[in-house]
Amino acid sequence: MKRIPTAILVLVVATACAQHKQAEHTVAPTTTRTRASTPSARHTSVSPETSEPDSTGHSTYSPDQLQTALLGTGDLPTGFTIDAAPGDPSRICAMPAMSPVSAATGASVAFRGAGARRVSEEIDDFPGTGDAYVDKVRDETSCSSYRGTTVTAIPPAQIAGGIDTRNDAVGIGVRVTPATAGSTDIIWIRQGDLVIKVRNTGTNVSVAASIALAQRCLSRMKNTLA
Repeated sequence: MKRIPTAILVLVVATACAQHKQAEHTVAPTTTRTRASTPSARHTSVSPETSEPDSTGHSTYSPDQLQTALLGTGDLPTGFTIDAAPGDPSRICAMPAMSPVSAATGASVAFRGAGARRVSEEIDDFPGTGDAYVDKVRDETSCSSYRGTTVTAIPPAQIAGGIDTRNDAVGIGVRVTPATAGSTDIIWIRQGDLVIKVRNTGTNVSVAASIALAQRCLSRMKNTLA
């Protein structure tokens, strides 16, 4: 058998060792990159536009968000200015006290026009209890008179004919007429967990105009909070 010179064997061994070390250096960066990418997949954040979802999965709107969805002076006829917000108008009949259905958040605005003209709007967020609140209002406004004031229900079909019901919006309303001149239309519209409450007061206010105003509120809310 022909013997291989020692110098050649040393060269072969040295070459093999160098190739092995080069392979180790080639694999190492791949392992490092894979390990570094793992933590980023665990990062979660809550959108600043909504708060943390509650137990029903509903993300409650903040008061500031609801405020941006309210009417502004530009949405009303010329001459209206910001006014102090009135009290809650929902309890207008002498009904027995019911279990309260409280909103998680809410915002309101009121306007004063010429003479007796007043307009106000409120948007409240009822996570999971919007239906219950509307039922409560319906019960508490079912009387025909209260302390000398006549209370007349606005037909739900009339309200439905004047508002956008494509997303299951539901409206109820009443006209409150005191012994003195003027009247106030109060309309509630529930869209999901959000409830809009609109008051339109004046000496010559029509129900049709009040429903149109409520639709303007609904449209602004949809476009702002979509």
